[in-house]
Amino acid sequence: MLNKRADKLELLRIAEAVALEKSIDKELIISSMETGIAKAAKSKFGQDNEIKVLINRENGDIELFRKLIISENPENINIEIRLEDAILLNEINKDKKIGDEILQPLPSFDFGRIAAQTAKQVISSNVREAERERQFNDFIDKKDTILSGIVKRLEFGNVIVDLGRTEAINFHDPKNNWTDFQDSFTVKMITPDEKIRESLIEIDLYNELFSMSVTKDHNKTFTVIDKSECKIIFNGSESFSKEDETKHRLTCKNAFKMRDYYTYLYGLPMKLKDPGTILYPVVKRKKFKEKEYLVLKVTYEESVGKDTWYFYFNPLTYAMEVYQFFKDESKNDGEYIILEDIVEVSGIKMPKIRSWFFNKDDKYLGKDILN
Repeated sequence: MLNKRADKLELLRIAEAVALEKSIDKELIISSMETGIAKAAKSKFGQDNEIKVLINRENGDIELFRKLIISENPENINIEIRLEDAILLNEINKDKKIGDEILQPLPSFDFGRIAAQTAKQVISSNVREAERERQFNDFIDKKDTILSGIVKRLEFGNVIVDLGRTEAINFHDPKNNWTDFQDSFTVKMITPDEKIRESLIEIDLYNELFSMSVTKDHNKTFTVIDKSECKIIFNGSESFSKEDETKHRLTCKNAFKMRDYYTYLYGLPMKLKDPGTILYPVVKRKKFKEKEYLVLKVTYEESVGKDTWYFYFNPLTYAMEVYQFFKDESKNDGEYIILEDIVEVSGIKMPKIRSWFFNKDDKYLGKDILN
């Protein structure tokens, strides 16, 4: 629990820093922290409990309580208590009566990973909501007024314009969930003259975990990567022949490649913020397959990649609808990928269908479908 002196003071400093950065009330930040810690505490003490958290505004001390209602005949000990027992907890409760609420002190506890993430999500959500409300109030009386601003940057889904203190919200990741993304999804790959391949993909960026379970031709391959460690299981065994290793690409090198592949493509456009990505400063309007797009050109530092990519955004919604890459653009090699429909996975708007084509002759290569 955050009850070491350094941690407590840091908590207050964080609240003050966020309040200044977002131009919102510090009290709201601390209140959001209390709500987040209370929700996380339920994972320790039980979901039936009504938890109240108090953070001392002066020294950062954190106190946890269970809220109980005084009842003549308690039916649920997690939320009700007899008056006699309430008095035993604290003499000040002797003036209470049936129906009154009391606070039962709870011991501090160490956050587990899930509890800590739960608290973080609640705090972040409350802060974003307060920021949106503040931005709305800043500009509600400016309706039908033309405002001038400075284009600060592109965050792929939106052109970010500085109007003083407000920014546009990214289309694909409106709640900024990608950084700590934890979820799984199934991808069905359909290619001409090939049997359907189904892959269950699990991406856990928070813990640097990736797993992939692939079924094809009655064979099942399970790959798991834990940070830098790799394990491959083929048809239930970690031992397999050299022939199977070659035929089914059962190597850690290929496992890391597939991790990067799925994390990159389903993490777009958020992945364009990664180090080593070179964003061209001019976004052009361009027609592609008879439809007009805002097109962003992207290259990479040599240590990251050598391909040239183009990302095509809907000029009205800023949804990413096409991406295209070239090994050597002068030869018109490489491929383009048409994105259709949207599936929301843990707050991230991902393409449901991706259809692949050669640049040079529009030859259809296949498609994958996300479930």
